[in-house]
Amino acid sequence: MNVERDKLIKNSINLLENSSDRFSNYQGLPEFIFDKIPELRNLKYKRNQINLDYGRYKWLKENLNYKLSSALDIGANLCYFSFSLVNDLSVKVDSYEPYKRYYDVSKNLCSLIEFNKKMNLFNDSIDLNKISEIEKYDLIINLNILHHAGVFFDNKRFKEFDSWLDYSRIYLNKLREKSKFLFFQVGNLSNGEVIFESDDFFEVMKQLFNRNGWNIKKVGIIKNLETLEYVNIELKELERIKLFKCKRNKKTNLVDYFFNGKIIKSLPTGFAQRPIILCD
Repeated sequence: MNVERDKLIKNSINLLENSSDRFSNYQGLPEFIFDKIPELRNLKYKRNQINLDYGRYKWLKENLNYKLSSALDIGANLCYFSFSLVNDLSVKVDSYEPYKRYYDVSKNLCSLIEFNKKMNLFNDSIDLNKISEIEKYDLIINLNILHHAGVFFDNKRFKEFDSWLDYSRIYLNKLREKSKFLFFQVGNLSNGEVIFESDDFFEVMKQLFNRNGWNIKKVGIIKNLETLEYVNIELKELERIKLFKCKRNKKTNLVDYFFNGKIIKSLPTGFAQRPIILCD
């Protein structure tokens, strides 16, 4: 048993420390995993993304007033949300991650912490055709996935639609048939091209959700770039909310956050600009 355990740990460390894909070094791991696998505390894994995993998960738990029994994690990366839901709420989770290295790491960790009976992992993405094949869930997690449609998944089907908005409406409508709740986040760039302006974010979200059966229940944004905590905003105030504007600084390679024309903060990415949305 110890030999197999050591093998899984060494393999996971090797995969994490030597990954260089576009979507690698994106998520972290929940703290409880380090408690269960102390050998990972010396892991030389540097995140390229702002650490908002716990903040988003905390916001979800505080705002989802429902006892979950099942969840689907689309584009699970290192399964931060999947592992957390199983550990904290004993939820049965299906996790889909197309990046093979992170799928392998998550599978290793799942075995090491004995979550196999609660978690099913798939090395795959969820495209339009796949949605019809999946089960029904209490919650679907779709965080920063949809703006990659037509580039990293559903390349052929995407061309059938006039725009990203048209494709996304159909995608979300199909998800509506499969879940009671949706935890959602999306960017406004696709492969470097602007899909919609950040000033139009909430108007675009209304267009996305209002016609496919989803009801926007809660919206969280980061107002303080020092604490990076998500706070709820009143739905009736959405039209008046101004998001930070972001621009990559070519000299520093950081993303400058602007408010009223002034730089407020510079961070590794523009991730903190994106609201998180809970729908029912």
